Amino acid sequence: MNWTLFCALVICFGLIIGNLMLIKHMGKLKLPDELKNKVPATQQPEKPTGDTEEKSEPKD
Repeated sequence: MNWTLFCALVICFGLIIGNLMLIKHMGKLKLPDELKNKVPATQQPEKPTGDTEEKSEPKD
């Protein structure tokens, strides 16, 4: 194996592992209270109330 291929592989693996560690770290961070108020809340999907469901009629 030549040195250029080895160096390229080390750099690629380093970038991948570094990005995974960064994503893991960012997932643990919490937003300050000042920023939580500025972020718009995501819209919750509407839950069906049962009125939209088709009711089957009993057959004689």
